[in-house]
This record gives sequence, C-alpha cells and structure tokens, in this order.
Amino acid sequence: MPDTIPDHEYDVFISYARADGRAVADLLYTELTQRGYEVWHDKRDVAPGQDFSGDIEHALERAEHMIVCLTPAVAEHEDSFVLREIMYAQGRKKPISVLVFPSFPRDHTPPAISHLEWVDFTDFDGGLAQLLARLDSETYVASAIYDPFRDYLNDLYKQLVAFLENDLYRQLVEFLDTTVFSFVEMHVNSTVTEVDDTTTFDTFADAVSHFGGRMLLFGQAGSGKTITLTAYAREAVTRRLADPSQPLPIMVPVHTWDPLEQPRIADWLEDVIGHEGIAAAIASGKALLMLDALDELGSDREDPNTEEHFDPRVRFIDALRRCAPQNQMLIASRIETNPRIVDAIPVNGIITLRALDENKLQAYLRDFPAMWSVLQEDKTLRSLVRTPVFLALFTFTYAGMDDKVRYLRSLRDDPQKLRMAIFEDYIQRTYESRAVPGSDMPYALRDLREELKIAAAYMYMQTWRIYAPMPASGLQDNQITQTILHPNLIAFAEDLDLLERDSQNGVTFISSILRDTFAHEKLLLYLQSDEPELRFGAARGLGLLGQRGAVEPLLAALSREQNQQILYAIRASLEALKPDYSLFISYRRRDWPVTFLIEETLREKIDASIFLDREIDEADFETSIQKHLRASSVFLLVITERTFEPGRIHLERDWVRREIREAMAHDKPIILVFVDGITMPDDEYLPRDIRSIVTRQGFPIYPNSFEQDIVKLADFITTISPINRKKRRSM
Repeated sequence: MPDTIPDHEYDVFISYARADGRAVADLLYTELTQRGYEVWHDKRDVAPGQDFSGDIEHALERAEHMIVCLTPAVAEHEDSFVLREIMYAQGRKKPISVLVFPSFPRDHTPPAISHLEWVDFTDFDGGLAQLLARLDSETYVASAIYDPFRDYLNDLYKQLVAFLENDLYRQLVEFLDTTVFSFVEMHVNSTVTEVDDTTTFDTFADAVSHFGGRMLLFGQAGSGKTITLTAYAREAVTRRLADPSQPLPIMVPVHTWDPLEQPRIADWLEDVIGHEGIAAAIASGKALLMLDALDELGSDREDPNTEEHFDPRVRFIDALRRCAPQNQMLIASRIETNPRIVDAIPVNGIITLRALDENKLQAYLRDFPAMWSVLQEDKTLRSLVRTPVFLALFTFTYAGMDDKVRYLRSLRDDPQKLRMAIFEDYIQRTYESRAVPGSDMPYALRDLREELKIAAAYMYMQTWRIYAPMPASGLQDNQITQTILHPNLIAFAEDLDLLERDSQNGVTFISSILRDTFAHEKLLLYLQSDEPELRFGAARGLGLLGQRGAVEPLLAALSREQNQQILYAIRASLEALKPDYSLFISYRRRDWPVTFLIEETLREKIDASIFLDREIDEADFETSIQKHLRASSVFLLVITERTFEPGRIHLERDWVRREIREAMAHDKPIILVFVDGITMPDDEYLPRDIRSIVTRQGFPIYPNSFEQDIVKLADFITTISPINRKKRRSM
C-alpha cells in the first residue's frame, strides 16, 4: 500500500465513541456534507473486540483528514474504536483535528493526541467555524510517543488490514461482524487454570484475559482461527502504539520455523520479521507471540542427514518452552492435534471454535432462501458449509445462481466431487468478476485451474512443501517431470485472491481446504501415470493428505504396480488410511451388560465395525479412544440412570462427558439409546458444553421389544450415515 493516496474518496473521516458520540457525529456529518465535503463515519453498532472487518481502516486510507470527537465515553473506554482509529491515522500520516465536547475530562485526553491543538466545541457553532478554517490547512503532526518499534508496528498493522481485504475473507469477516462472535460459543478445556466447567466467553479477548495471555485456540479447518487471531492482533497493535509498555505483538505462521535447524524462537522471529530488537524483547519476556497454524508443521518429517523420523511439533514446543515465561502466547491449531502434544504446550487454557448450528446457518442465509432450502434437504452439503470459511465461500460463489445450487444436490453421494465443484465454481466466479470487457485475461480459466491443482498436488508429493510456502519465483523440480507454477501465473492467482503472500514473501493457498481438495483430485490422476516418479509421489502424498476416498484407488494401484519402491509407498499410505471403526459406542462401565447386548445385536443388522473400549489395541487409553471416536461415522450414547449422574457428568475429566464433547466438536451424527424407559434430564442439569445433547435423536430400548427396537435403531443409523444394513444370506 502506498503511504499516501493522491485522489481521496473522502475529505473527512469522523471518529467518535458509540456510547455517547453518535449524535454529535451525525450533526457534524450533516453540517460538513451540506458544505460540500465528502464525509465518512461508522454507523455500525459493533463492539471493538467483536469487529472482524477492515472497514474502518479502509475508509481511513481513502480519507484526507481525520476528526476526533472527544466525549466522556472516550475517557471511560480505553478499548473504544477511537483509539484504534487514531493509531491507524497516525501510521498513515493523516492530519488530525481534535474536537473537545462539554463534560470531557481534559486530563484524560488519549496520550497519542495530547500534543495536538484542540478545537473547543462547548459552543458548537463557534467550534464548527474553527474546524472549517482548519480543514484546508491542517497538516500531519507526528505522535509524541516514542517507541523503537513504531515503524514495525505500523507495517504490521497494514499487513493485518491487507489480509482482511481478500474477497473471501471480507465475506467471512462480514459474517463474523453480523453474528457478533456468538457463532462460536467458546468453551473451556483446561487442566492448568482452575475454572468452572460452565465458563463461557463473550469475546476472544475475554478468554485471553482470563487465561493470562497464554492460550491455545482450536478449530476445524475453515472455522475462523486465523481471522480471530488477526482481529485480536490488530487490537494488540493499537494498544502497543498507544502505550509502549504493552507487550510487543508478533504474529507469524508456525510453518516458517525450521525443525531441522531448530533455531531459538527469539532468533527465528527476529529473522522472519527483519527488525533488530525483536529477539531482545522476547528474551526479556515483553512480547505477545501469536503463532498461527501449529498443525501446518506436520506430524512426521525425515531428517535427510540421519534418516530419523520425528514430529516437528515436539521440537517446536520444546523451543517454545525455553522462551521467557513472562511472554504472552496465543497459538492456533486444527483440533486434530495429538493430546500428548497439546499437554506439552506451555499455555494456561484452551478454547475451541465450534461449527455453526442450524440457527446460525439459517440466520446467515436469510437473504438466500434457495440456498437454505437446498441445505435443509441435503445433509451432505449442509455438513460442508457448517464452517464459516466454507459458508462464506459458498454464498460468495452462488449468490443469485439458484439453479447451480440445486445442481449441487446431484453430487450429494460423492462429497469429494461436491467439494471440487464448489471450489471450481468459486474460482470461475472470482475469475469472471475480474475480467475487463474487451480485454484478454493473461491465463484461460481452464489453465488456471489446472496449474493450481498441479501446485497443490506437488506440495504433497514433495512433503516439505506442505509445510513451507511456494517461492514467488515459481515452482520447479527436477525429479518430477511436470510443469509447475510460473511466477506470472502466481502473480495472476494472487490478484484473484486464490494465492497469498506470507511473511517470508512465499506464496500459499488462501485456504488449506482449497489446497487439499485440488491436491486430492490431481494425486489420484498421478497414481495412474506412466511416469514412476509421479506414481511414487502420488502414492506417498495420498497417505499424507489423509482422505479416506483414496483407499479404493490405492488398493487398485496395489494390484497392478510392479515397482517395489512404489509398492512400499502405497502400503504405507494404506496403513495410514485404513478404516478404523464406523460406530463408536459410549457408555458407563457399570452398564456393560446391556451395552454388550446392544452391540452384539447391532452387529447382525448393520455392515459396520463397532468400537467399544474393550477392543483397545494401544497402550495409551486416551489416544485410542480419541482416535477411534474421530474416525467413526456415528456416535451412539447408551443412556441409563447412571449416565448423567451429577457427581460424575460435571467432572471436567469424566469420560462420558469428554466423549460427548469430542463427538460434538467433530460434528459426528449422535444417536441416543434410552434403556428401559429412562428419559433425558433437562438441559439445565447438564454441563454447558454438552447441553445440546438433549436435542439429538433418541430411541427407546425395552426388554419386551428389544429385537424390534434394535431394527428401528439400525434403520435410522443407515439413514444418517454411509453405514448400510447387512444383506441377508440366502439359504
């Protein structure tokens, strides 16, 4: 972004406190517009900690002059928008006029503008006359606050705002603004900080404060982790610009850390950011480290020198633990992280961004009735859009295209094809939105799609590229005889908001979901290639990608492959992808007899493996339970009078509660089995994090109708999952 913009869209930007400044801001707006000024002021009713958009900064960027209205609420609320607007305007070298209104305590003027000359608005008409005289002559005056990191902070602020300018992200942040963060009912899962098991947080900032600035943020792919961290980083930058005693904000993707070299965290961050003094700030415990996408480090690497396999996350966490404990630390990761890894991270608490429920989906799609109608009827499509990123992408792509939305229903039986169709339509919509009538695009749409798929597959065939950005200079490799991304195409894809630069001037896909969807399709094609290098890379890449849809193609390749090295790669991937259990049964140990009977009878009715903890095949009980639950297709809860005993279900580490919570976090279909007439307690008697269990479908099981009841249960299981009924054997 340039430091100045010659042609400003607005003459004036009005900054005011929403609590008591709306009336004066509206009056100023009227007076100035009547005199021919182009004026902008924010009319949204959104709290600062719940603002995920870059609208304010975008408007300030396009304004020539800023007006700050000092009313009592500005002094009372240090986290107001006013402070953020002041700091961004100063970073962009905007002239600022300070208007002081009656009852404002003048000894509480924000330090960032205390050196500026005021305009007294005790008399509105007189103040307005002074303001009008200044508007054409006011010049930028630098802040009197000294901070050796001011240039770095201003640059970071610009980067954060630029991130929110991506078309897809803008769609997402508008959604987060609309729902005012309520879409994620945040819940606690902490073994470090003592909290009540019903604790919830209205905002991310509240959770950070509660856990002393050291917290792990979990979420599924597309749940909004990076957006959440980015919005918080912007507020942290504002606080630091206004007060140099605040922690120094540092936001970096974890994949830029080299697990082979294993540099100190302080040295790594200073090298990535390129600002002398970063390492010293971290060494002295005066930093706020915001480290995104821990999972992108991967779980298995090979040291080329020793051929040793290691978990890079373990090495990274060891390096984190050697940092000064006074530093604040926020780490974002996908929810699938190994429990042993999680326990080693030096944080005080964990919160999880949850998937969207039916009410949030319906509220967001109120202006898209055709979309909502299709989603109601199609559970496969509905499950795809329950994460904010995918929902934003879906609505951006199909707004006004009802026929295409209805067409998607024909793909309901193949989630991979459905996902691919949505992404291809998204790219087409983006491509067409940038096309200029009468001029040629530098690349055809078909070529663009193909090259992006090749790049995504390449990242999995050359495993280290999954965890590192593509160089902006283009992708080349001598081992794989395949055309890789050209720098001109990279620049074009960036312009279309399909690829984006990272802090090391590398290039990544805007979404890991997009990358993985494209990689899956291309890897399946490469698995059938005549070139051994491509087949080997594809076989290994499909195992790393971890999508079960690759099992059958890998089995087919296994039957025809002659190359021993490729056969080894295929077998390794099949081992990683092997189906575990399709039905997970949760129960109290004292209810084993009836649970065993239910399990044995269900085995006769459905074509599925069933997991009970008696079948654990690993030394670590907790790891086994979580692995099998996450791999299951259906979660079945056997309910007796013991299931929700208050003395057990309210314990944070109660196994039944944890299994229910895990199933909800992973959006598993949940079925309740009520034994012998037992009923579900009212939700108010359950822990808050599992209360929605009361809304799930339930089936009663009685001794005198046991067989018939299990038949009904089996039929329902087959309607909500890929599990089928067993075929009867012919006599």
